[in-house]
Amino acid sequence: MVFLVKVIDSSVLVALFFPEDKFHGKARRLIEQNANESILLSELILFETLTVLNYYIGVERTKIAYDNLLNDKQLVFTNFSDAEKREILAVFFSQAGKKLSVQDCSVIYQARRHKIEPLTFDGGINLALGAKIN
Repeated sequence: MVFLVKVIDSSVLVALFFPEDKFHGKARRLIEQNANESILLSELILFETLTVLNYYIGVERTKIAYDNLLNDKQLVFTNFSDAEKREILAVFFSQAGKKLSVQDCSVIYQARRHKIEPLTFDGGINLALGAKIN
């Protein structure tokens, strides 16, 4: 049996919990299509997601989204070691002419490190990885 894993970006999570997002339906389909896979969610991406959701839907609904994420058995929560943070920052500081956030670089780092596909709507992440846009 093959253990399938992907790494998720805040762009998908925000779209999932913010119905007015233009990618909301696409986010729901993407999660459904990957229902049999474990999905890595780093602390960096979780915090970014909660911050953006707070702007869009307010803190009460963001808390509900957070509880849903915590109870989602498909998600594998990850934290980065100091060495991994240095590697993520190396990716960040090596991006000549690109406008990727540290959080974007963390998704790129995990995708490269684990040789897995990102779940993202961020063209910059996909471009950096040479992947097709989801």
